Amino acid sequence: MTHSPATLVADGWQNYPAPHGFSATVAPFWFRVVDDVLSLGLLVEKRHCNEHLGTTHGGALMTFADVAGGFAVSRALGHSRCATIQLQTHFTAASREGDFIQCEPQIVRQTRDVLFVRGLIHAGERVAVGFDGIWKVLAER
Repeated sequence: MTHSPATLVADGWQNYPAPHGFSATVAPFWFRVVDDVLSLGLLVEKRHCNEHLGTTHGGALMTFADVAGGFAVSRALGHSRCATIQLQTHFTAASREGDFIQCEPQIVRQTRDVLFVRGLIHAGERVAVGFDGIWKVLAER
């Protein structure tokens, strides 16, 4: 299936508010919630790819994993004050320009100070990346 911003909107996806700092270099990100299940997505562009391989750069995939996990944590907390303190990624298959990669991050455990999150990033039917991370709860300013 060919994806574009218009087809994503038609499928119920919303543009994630433009992040600042480094994450903005990988954006735009997409999200939707269906039956209380959060999904995040990224439409892979040429700028996200390793030119010599034609595959999505690992740094772009890791940034997407970090944003997906952080979005889930912020949603669970009801605010966006959190910081990634560990992120482990496993690359299992390639994704390429034109792929719409998706993740449904899951909160495995939540304590007062930290949340444990895991997720699988799919490129179509393939699992491209698996990740596990820990996010620290930060006080509201």
